[in-house]
Amino acid sequence: MDRFPVYTPNRTAPEHVQRGLASIDPKSAIVGRPDASDANDRTVIYYQGNRYGAENIVTFADRAMLAAGRLAEKYPTLTCCAVPHQALTLVGWFAAGHGVEVTDANGLIELAKWLGMFDGERLDSDALHAELRLSR
Repeated sequence: MDRFPVYTPNRTAPEHVQRGLASIDPKSAIVGRPDASDANDRTVIYYQGNRYGAENIVTFADRAMLAAGRLAEKYPTLTCCAVPHQALTLVGWFAAGHGVEVTDANGLIELAKWLGMFDGERLDSDALHAELRLSR
C-alpha cells in the first residue's frame, strides 16, 4: 500500500459509535484500512500520538508515518483497533516521503479542528500546512 487513508473521529457519529475511539489522544494521527474479513463494515485503524513529547515526533505527518508503518507491517500494538466506518471521517492520505495530503476543504477544516487549530472562525493555514509535512 503506497498511500494510507488518514481519518479523524466523526464528531457527528452517535455516542455509542464514538466510544470506540475514546482511548485515542487528541491530535493523534489515525490511519486505516477497511477490514475485508468483517461483514460489519469496520475499519482497522492504527494511531499515533505524542503523549510523552518524543523529540522525533514533531508534526502530524510524523505521527501518520509511524502509524502507517505499523499498519503496513500489521505490527502487533495496543494502538490498533477495529471501529465502525461511521466513527471516522476521511480527511486525507499519507504517503511516505510526502506527508499528508488533505482530501478537500472539508477535510482541511476537520483536520484543523482535530489538531486544535481551528476555533470556528480563525485558521492558521501556514501552521496547519507545516503539520502536514514530515519534519525530517
